[in-house]
Amino acid sequence: MLNKMLRIIFLAWLIAALPGCNRPGGDIQVQALETPAAPGSGQPNLTVGKDGAVLLSWIEELDSVWVALRFSRLDENGWSAPKTIASGDDWFVNWADFPSMAVLND
Repeated sequence: MLNKMLRIIFLAWLIAALPGCNRPGGDIQVQALETPAAPGSGQPNLTVGKDGAVLLSWIEELDSVWVALRFSRLDENGWSAPKTIASGDDWFVNWADFPSMAVLND
């Protein structure tokens, strides 16, 4: 599941980087970037804020019953420590439903 998540993130990043290929000196180097999501996590989603910040959200199993919606911010130093948005023991988690984030002005 984590390898699938990494592939999705890589493809999203590649698609976002393609417009920069046409500018002079726009050489792009592609490298793998590990995510802060724990093994077994799923439903990844990337969001870009108005300031260009990249945010990754995902669902993470905390134990056999509890799950959490978590996120991390990417900057020049890598991913920030994951933060929990919400958690519960009564969530219906499946591959077809995934969370997304919206970055507000404040």
